[in-house]
Amino acid sequence: MSGLCDNLDLFVDEELEPSEAERFRIHVLGCASCEARLREALHLEMMAAAAYAEGEPEAPRAHIQPLWKRSWGRRGAGLVALAVSLVALVYFTTRQPTADLDFSPGATRPLEARLSHPSLARHRPYVPMRSGEASAQALSLEELARREEQGDLAGVATAYLLQGAPGQAAAFLERMSPSAERANDLAVLRLQTGAPAEALVLLRGVWAVQPRDDQAMWNRALALRELGLAQEAEEAFAEVAGRGEPGWSEEAQRQAEALRKLRLGRQALQQQEVEAFLQRLSQPGEDLRQEARRHPEVARMALHEAARSAVSGEQARGLLPLAEELDRLAGGAAVLGDVVQGVAGRDFAIRAPLAREYGRLLRGELTDPAALVERLRKSEERDVLLGALLRTGLGEPSELATLAVDLPEPRFRLKAERLLARHEEAQGQRVQAEERLLRVVQSCRALGLDASCSENAF
Repeated sequence: MSGLCDNLDLFVDEELEPSEAERFRIHVLGCASCEARLREALHLEMMAAAAYAEGEPEAPRAHIQPLWKRSWGRRGAGLVALAVSLVALVYFTTRQPTADLDFSPGATRPLEARLSHPSLARHRPYVPMRSGEASAQALSLEELARREEQGDLAGVATAYLLQGAPGQAAAFLERMSPSAERANDLAVLRLQTGAPAEALVLLRGVWAVQPRDDQAMWNRALALRELGLAQEAEEAFAEVAGRGEPGWSEEAQRQAEALRKLRLGRQALQQQEVEAFLQRLSQPGEDLRQEARRHPEVARMALHEAARSAVSGEQARGLLPLAEELDRLAGGAAVLGDVVQGVAGRDFAIRAPLAREYGRLLRGELTDPAALVERLRKSEERDVLLGALLRTGLGEPSELATLAVDLPEPRFRLKAERLLARHEEAQGQRVQAEERLLRVVQSCRALGLDASCSENAF
């Protein structure tokens, strides 16, 4: 028994590096001991998998994990790969050409993303595969072995991706020559393994060759959605819908409408919560620190609005206990404390009239918001100007970014960066826009928040 024999369990559990996994696959073909161990393990594993599938109660589809994520499923995927290698022994000496693969015999599809294989171009409704359920696209071990031996790496990788086995698919995709199709399918693999940022980067390789590739456009929308960039995903799905591709266009339109409804509903609820908190904040003597601990982001937005609309230094300083509590919750840096202290030190002979008008803007009482914006542009009250521009939508992204850089609140900068990315996208600078968006997502995560931290209306 060679040292490679010790790697059987590691290979089955997908714990070997790709190069080592490939070495082991080759080793098994000539090792009688490993072949015998495999046959026994495969028999036992398939029996266990069948028993598991029969005994598992049906669960809502939204909560069903792909087979490869289950402990027995991961092991089963590895055993299937080894079995393919063994079956290949039969066919290495008897090459038998097979017809082109067709992965679309079923009425539905098990994968939400779009793969590059030509047979999958026709639209079918997306229905996630249930636990223990065989996919209509499943290939026999013999067919997989034939395809691998004939060099159809793309076909084998497609089969594994459709079965929810990205670890096995990766071994074949990595052996393929660079192409737009390979880049797209690698992006699908990254989506399957919870790496949408990597998927977005991979899809750029498709744009470089095929700027309007149907599959890549669809997968880009999925990646944006998984990153938490709801508005960008909504627009990406709307772009797909506009292409008029039968079936895919209608599904993309439904996706865009669902994302829009979710986004607007979330914004409306957030606005209501901020207004309610702001109303309580205006009442003298009320301590809202405990409420802030339950809803720190809502309290943070309300505090910014209260600081902008404060008409005296004393009123601004009254916000300091809440600001210090929110800073403590965020890790201790005196961000909001500095905001409040900075406002309290302003010349209210100049600021108070502008702050009073800003308060009217918040309450929807101002008849000419544009006039307020122009007066603020001529003043030094940059924080109030930023708030007015965000409220009215009258500012260009570059102006917002310039204002945000000078203010201590990092969320302002992220909001401005998000708007700049949208502007770049509209100008056709997609790569630059995506790079900016990925930095925004990374910065939000560094704050312990999701990407919606850059959507907050301050």
